[in-house]
Amino acid sequence: MAAKSAYENEAYVKETVEKHWKNRLPDFVDGVLGFFNCWNDYEEDYTTQGFMWSGNYGNIELIGVSFRGTSPFNAKDWSSDVDLSWYELPGAALSVIFPAILAHHNETKLLSKLEGVYTFGQPRVGDNKFGEYMKEVLVTHDLRYHRFVYCNDLVPRVPFDSSDLYFKHFGDCHYYNSFYKGQMGMEKHVTSSCKGSARAAVERSAMYKRD
Repeated sequence: MAAKSAYENEAYVKETVEKHWKNRLPDFVDGVLGFFNCWNDYEEDYTTQGFMWSGNYGNIELIGVSFRGTSPFNAKDWSSDVDLSWYELPGAALSVIFPAILAHHNETKLLSKLEGVYTFGQPRVGDNKFGEYMKEVLVTHDLRYHRFVYCNDLVPRVPFDSSDLYFKHFGDCHYYNSFYKGQMGMEKHVTSSCKGSARAAVERSAMYKRD
């Protein structure tokens, strides 16, 4: 629910969280803590959006942070996914880079309060070295990391994992086929070796695959 709501405007998010979520989960959801629509000087546009919400699970106070991902009808977003020029990152990429930045700056207090990271349609964000670093961060700070992938989604297959780019996924993959049947560890379906015609083949596979 939070991942989907991150694509909407501030008024929608506020009404959704404080009316619909609270009505359905009155003992769990408190409200919106903040809505963020961040300006990008390079693109001269608001390219990063997200919101924070709070809730309770028993005696434990929870705070959720949701980042907006790739807008389906925004050509700039799709271009950023494919070449990952680092001036604009999709929401799922931001979600997994968030704990990496905290660890890099030794924000151990914040990391100790972070329960987990859940991404939906996440592109590759680093090479094998980054993946090994993140595995260490997750273990050290006892963080959950769950990456959910839908079979027809192109975004998890970019940037391509060719020998020229070296982008790799890490961690467990929750793979869903076209019938929304989930399986763990189906990384082979998200792997792409994309040079020339092979890239087009992977793109077609991402768009039309039926498992």
